Amino acid sequence: SLPRPLFYLPTKEATTSSDGHPYNLSNPTKMLMNSWIIHLFSAAAFISPLLATALQNVEAEKLSISSMRPSFGDTNGGTPVILTVGKEQIDLISHCIFGDAIVAATKNQSAMTIQCTTPPMTNAGSVPVGLSMDGEDFSMSTLSFDYTHPASFLALAPAGGPELGGT
Repeated sequence: SLPRPLFYLPTKEATTSSDGHPYNLSNPTKMLMNSWIIHLFSAAAFISPLLATALQNVEAEKLSISSMRPSFGDTNGGTPVILTVGKEQIDLISHCIFGDAIVAATKNQSAMTIQCTTPPMTNAGSVPVGLSMDGEDFSMSTLSFDYTHPASFLALAPAGGPELGGT
């Protein structure tokens, strides 16, 4: 039920509100409007905590990653990583984090996946991965992304061969 309003519409016998302030009986329209405003604020006072609790529950809900592919890429960055998330979470996610580098997320509603492109990293190694609703507060996953040094060739042998291949 709604909380009790601060005061009710007065009867003809009443000349003051419950807090002792006089009613303006000479202007019943204004008195009625003031009463509706008070009812409105009373309803807002009741609903407001419910909305705040719902928002806190959404914020407190841990965004989770059920799978990540691939789980490795080179330190140059640019690896598209597909993160599978829960159906109820996909609309909430806006950013991913790899280590301490934040990147924007792209949503694929039908597959319940998020795609984030890895940012460049200075050093090779494993970094934690997380998700965010606002790009500021992140829920970190137990999964990690492994950065590796880019592949390089020191030598190519043999240096030549026939044009038809088969070497």
